[in-house]
Amino acid sequence: METVLKAIADWIKGILTAGIMSNLSGLFDDVNTQVSNIAQQVGTKPSSFEPRVFAMIEALSRNVVLPIAGIILTFIACYELIEMITQHNNMAQFEPALIMRWIFKTAVSV
Repeated sequence: METVLKAIADWIKGILTAGIMSNLSGLFDDVNTQVSNIAQQVGTKPSSFEPRVFAMIEALSRNVVLPIAGIILTFIACYELIEMITQHNNMAQFEPALIMRWIFKTAVSV
């Protein structure tokens, strides 16, 4: 009787193991497919997602952001130049190294 119960338990164990393995292998295949899809999407360039949106953002960057940044940098450079001149008694106590430092700072900021 014990061998019959052991055989039935082994048979049920085999069925459960086979069912679990088939479900897990299907799950792993699905996960691998999804990972490959995500890797393919991540590898694409931004212009490939939606070309019209990318073109709009690129046009805004060129036509709006760059001029505003240029205006801000120009304002800061002029403000620093005016501050430098007024701090040194309207060029009476001026050193040539100061103007070179201002030129260098302005070039780096641009």
